[in-house]
Amino acid sequence: MRWDLNLKQSGARAWREAAEARALRARAEALRVRQRAELTQLHAEIVESRAVYESSRRALSSTANWLRVAEENHGLGTAAPKDVVEAYAAYVQAKAAHLKAIHDLNLAVIAWRLACGRPPLEEGEKL
Repeated sequence: MRWDLNLKQSGARAWREAAEARALRARAEALRVRQRAELTQLHAEIVESRAVYESSRRALSSTANWLRVAEENHGLGTAAPKDVVEAYAAYVQAKAAHLKAIHDLNLAVIAWRLACGRPPLEEGEKL
């Protein structure tokens, strides 16, 4: 058994190790705060993406109905071809916006899962 009687050296080593422990605890706390902030931001992105998705879904439904009515009216002779073309253009734009909303929502969910330490998709799962 060996006993170090050099108290200055032992005290300095203990002080250095205590300072390192405090620095590590502070770094761990900073990482926890950073992770909470990141998760909060990702959650907000999911909520926003979900709202955009719902809005685009309603817009797609409305433009699909508009296109159907325009085609029926054209078939009856009560609408000009221009009306059908305008309805179709609106439908295509709404469809593109809806597909972008689905894409953005999927990316937000995957980012959330990765930030939580989970796999992007469970086996057999579809978004």
